[in-house]
Amino acid sequence: MIRTTMTWDAPKRRWRKMYKGRVYTISCDTLGCPPTKAESYQAANRWWVTKKAELDSQKPNCQFSHEVNTLNQRRDWLLKNGYPEHARAYGELAAEIEEGKYDDLHPSILGQMISGGDRFDSVWQDRLGRDHTSRVPEDRLVGWQIDRYLDLQLARYHAGEIGVSEYAQTKQSLTAFKTWLNPETLIDHLNPDKWEAWWLFLLKSGDSIEYKRKKVRNSRNFVSWLAEKGLIQPPLNLHSRRYRFGADHRAVPTVPVQEVKGIVEKAKGQTKLHILLMLNCGMTQQDITDLKPEEIDWTDGTITRRRSKTQHQKQTPIVRYRLWGETWRLLQQYGNRIGEHALLTTTGKAWVRDEILDGKRHRVDAIRSAYRHLKIPFTLKLFRKTGSTMLDREYPDCVERYLGHVPRSITDRSYVDPSQDRFDKAIAWLGRQFGF
Repeated sequence: MIRTTMTWDAPKRRWRKMYKGRVYTISCDTLGCPPTKAESYQAANRWWVTKKAELDSQKPNCQFSHEVNTLNQRRDWLLKNGYPEHARAYGELAAEIEEGKYDDLHPSILGQMISGGDRFDSVWQDRLGRDHTSRVPEDRLVGWQIDRYLDLQLARYHAGEIGVSEYAQTKQSLTAFKTWLNPETLIDHLNPDKWEAWWLFLLKSGDSIEYKRKKVRNSRNFVSWLAEKGLIQPPLNLHSRRYRFGADHRAVPTVPVQEVKGIVEKAKGQTKLHILLMLNCGMTQQDITDLKPEEIDWTDGTITRRRSKTQHQKQTPIVRYRLWGETWRLLQQYGNRIGEHALLTTTGKAWVRDEILDGKRHRVDAIRSAYRHLKIPFTLKLFRKTGSTMLDREYPDCVERYLGHVPRSITDRSYVDPSQDRFDKAIAWLGRQFGF
């Protein structure tokens, strides 16, 4: 009769065992046995006896390992400098924490016992910083960990999970966070007071509301990442609703309607087409660059696509835009029916080239460069804003769709099927306001 201590995984010809929340596997090849249950179970039983003994002999990880490390560093410094009695107190506290004596305490209370309750905490930073033999491991430094986090985001960019702009914004935000903290600061000092001080610093800064929010969001994601890896205890106020920034009540700038037609008439070639696509379809330079031949219905005169900025999000809507007569005529003239890009420069390059090289962002925007030659006192982004502002007057329910935004409410996401006929009428109405 076969008696097994592990479970036979027939499709993969291996044995597996769940032990203390983890799954351990061993293949028949590794065991040196034929790939059958009957001929390999005895070797698998022997392997598990050895493996279990190895696991049981290991010292369990302490949930407060970073606090233990801090205490042991101070103990070692005291021993080295001739203070054995003081060193013993630190060592005894570290041992008690490792043994689980304080596991029932809230992390913030234990942190207060070790750092907040030590009047000479800042002195310890100076001592350990000067004593290179007792220097804090580099993986306990804010600067080192931020660099590792950015490496992770860079890997996500290369895997296509995030775009160039998201990586660039994350790097910009965390560079500001690192500079404010000082790269040599211990990650252990990312406590509630430090998080509140960061928010107050941003509150008083001259940054826009949107930029402040991005800095807080990206730095919060970084601190949460440290906590998820078990490197720190997260500040209790990390997700507090108290640390918000008020709404930005600045008026939305637009291009005067009476000037739009004159600007379009002044523009020539593809630059005219670019402006019309921004007005007709709410596009940005990146949307125009990413437009693919297969997203264009070359018979019906429509474009159906997701917005480039949020195309990685599953809830980003696929929107069909019916093109105005002039937009359609120019798109047929300059558009490519095959290839990766529907629109290219005269030299066959993408209009916007945006990539990360050696961790740095390299962006070339030929659409903006060509537009600047017109010497028009309105930026390109204002055409998208002008179109949405105009729609809001007559078709407010179509604005979010025009902009390609992810639905905000549960109703919009799950219960309402937007009317394509109404959206077509809204786009046609918008064209008439501009004289197209």
